[in-house]
Amino acid sequence: MMVSLRRLLATALVAATTLTMPSLALATDLTSGGGFLFDVQDAYGGYLSNGSIDAYDGCYYLSVGGTTYSPSGAGTLSADGRTVTLRVATLAGLQVQRFVYVPASGGDWARFADVLQNTSSTAITTTVRINGNLGSDSATRLMATSSGGASVSTNDAWFATDDTDGSGDPSLVHFLQGGPSSGALVNARAVSQVADNIEWTFDVTVPAGERVVFLTFALQGNSQASVQAEAARLMDMPDDAWTGLEDYETEIVNFPARTILTSCAGARVGARCDDGLFCTRLDRCTAAGTCVGTGDPCNDGNACTVDTCDEATDSCRNEMTPDRCLIGGECVAHGLPHPSYPCLYCDPDANAHDWTPRAEGTSCGAAACTAGRVIPEATCSATGRCIVPPSEPCAAGACADGASCASTCGDDCPGDSYCGPSGRCERPRANGSSCANDEQCSSGHCVDRICCNDACTGTCRSCGVADAVGRCTNVPAMTDPDLECAGGFCNGAGACSIPDAGVPATPDAGPRPDAGAPTPDAAVARDAALGIDAATPPEPPSDEGGGCSAQPGAERHAPSTILGLLLGLAVWARRRR
Repeated sequence: MMVSLRRLLATALVAATTLTMPSLALATDLTSGGGFLFDVQDAYGGYLSNGSIDAYDGCYYLSVGGTTYSPSGAGTLSADGRTVTLRVATLAGLQVQRFVYVPASGGDWARFADVLQNTSSTAITTTVRINGNLGSDSATRLMATSSGGASVSTNDAWFATDDTDGSGDPSLVHFLQGGPSSGALVNARAVSQVADNIEWTFDVTVPAGERVVFLTFALQGNSQASVQAEAARLMDMPDDAWTGLEDYETEIVNFPARTILTSCAGARVGARCDDGLFCTRLDRCTAAGTCVGTGDPCNDGNACTVDTCDEATDSCRNEMTPDRCLIGGECVAHGLPHPSYPCLYCDPDANAHDWTPRAEGTSCGAAACTAGRVIPEATCSATGRCIVPPSEPCAAGACADGASCASTCGDDCPGDSYCGPSGRCERPRANGSSCANDEQCSSGHCVDRICCNDACTGTCRSCGVADAVGRCTNVPAMTDPDLECAGGFCNGAGACSIPDAGVPATPDAGPRPDAGAPTPDAAVARDAALGIDAATPPEPPSDEGGGCSAQPGAERHAPSTILGLLLGLAVWARRRR
């Protein structure tokens, strides 16, 4: 088959790069007993570049947690010249390494062994993806699947592709798993073949201190009959398919274990066995000749669930914890704010699967003054928007500092009026209005950045409770908007409770995370340039799917977490003055 223009361009690019970068690692060529080439590339972690007669256009790339495996440095070749060992790279918190083996005789295939080692003290759940492009280009056809289907699916252990059977590019089989009925611990979540692009994905949890291994077989042949016959032979995982895997055969998860022993008498240490218990996994033979299970089959790796295993019923229970929200697949602690929108926070009692708006009037940004203009503090709306008021000119035309104007009124304000942020005399504000200090309020009490009917001291009391803004009220039960209850929540009667215990808890005197503080002056200037009204910021995006959108002015709603912690502490301290 004529080499594609894309292939020629890619080859020319590699040649040009090699001339300017002589240290670029080259391929390690492994040849099967039938003479088929498997050119293992050091760059991007052992993918096949061409194979024989343009079989591939870069295939069998490995990605873990969405990042391509691309270790630095060249791989090493085993003494017998049959295995390429790639270097270790850290992906998704795991130590990842690939081994590529091609037998000297027998089948014409390469076997990829991808090892994921978890050296941490907690389980790690991630995705493993294999993908690539085929040299048959637009002539690629799906020739067969192991399930007999007309298209590839997660039920398939392998699928075959070709351009023309018996001529052109080699006939290929892509062998990705044992299949859903094979007894393998992990089955593919998604498999696709679109023209000359192939891809499959696994979800896997690697227990703390353990490792798992994924196998992939890449078959080349002169005809579809030959590669499919070899694929059928590999379905039974014969001895030659296990060559060099002695140290890993108990940890392979997408193919069935080679042998599962019912007795460890005389077995080697680490051999796979079955201890007869549902609530263990990866059972192995010990030096004492006993079968011991390790790990927890019910651990879903999600901090939002309490995982229990019931041996009597051979079942798992994964129940939501009372102090967490599971939003867009992410576990969020009770009271923590949205990372980009300070007026939204996790309140599992209001909604354990989405963000909850903070009380209307809650501060979401301090006042700022720059270039002779002051921007009053930003406050939360009832719908969870951070409202940044428009800037005002300073009466004296200058700022006193970064937060307020130079004063022109001093002590000359009549009656009970006061000198406002702009440097002008202003009338005191009614209860429920936003405020920065006590003198701005007719009641003389600025609490939680809201003018309040009294000082509102004490635990689990607030002037920002919905339907009671401006009146000191007990915070509703099962909430804790100011994060005063360490490990608990307010009980609705002005005290803290520990979940499920019903006993008062000591308020946490340390800093607690709260809404962050944006920089409204810079945001308003930027928004003005973009034609956005600072007084009506955009609605926060939906968090279905866990994404956060990037949009003009988004930084106005995205203070750093550290600033949020400091502001939360300041609010907590002010309420106790």
